[in-house]
Parts: sequence; C-alpha cells; structure tokens
Amino acid sequence: MRIFPSSMKLSDQMETIISTRRFPPPQDNIQLETEYTGISAVDKGLVYLVVAFSPAALAFDKGFWLLLMHFLVSFAPVVGVWAIEARRRGNGGGKWRGAARL
Repeated sequence: MRIFPSSMKLSDQMETIISTRRFPPPQDNIQLETEYTGISAVDKGLVYLVVAFSPAALAFDKGFWLLLMHFLVSFAPVVGVWAIEARRRGNGGGKWRGAARL
C-alpha cells in the first residue's frame, strides 16, 4: 500500500502540504486538518500519517482506494476474533484479572 504515495512524490511534497494545509493539484481543493486530539505533540505526529495515507483514504486513485478497502475487509475478521476472545470467560482468571478487562 505504500508504493502509490512514492509514485506520487508525496514524500517530497509532505512539508509543503503540511505548511500550506493543501494537497497538490488536482486535489488542491482538499484542505488538511492539523488538529485531531488537541494535544500539540500528538497532533504533529498524526498529521504526517494523515498525509501519507490520504491518497488511499480520499480515493485520489480508485485502484489504490480499492486496495485499501480490500485490506480493511481482510483485517475485519482478525479484529472480530480478537474482540470475541477478549470477552470469553476463560480469559478473565488468574492474577491478570484486572489487566484482562482493560
């Protein structure tokens, strides 16, 4: 999934995108949000992730968007099994009882 941003030369433009809060043409009508949590130190790191994954999430390229959707659908069973196994009665015993509920 990381090949497409490299071919777009997005990493070369990342600082420009972050400082101007706009993506390069033809997506220049999309404004970049830079505040997500309200914690400045966390937001400064998150903005780089947002810029890196925006080509897929905003469907700049339909093929790349489809690849992202395929990944999310493929990952859903993993999250489902993880959630089910976390709620099982057998996972709540022992000295880790309090930690299992976090």
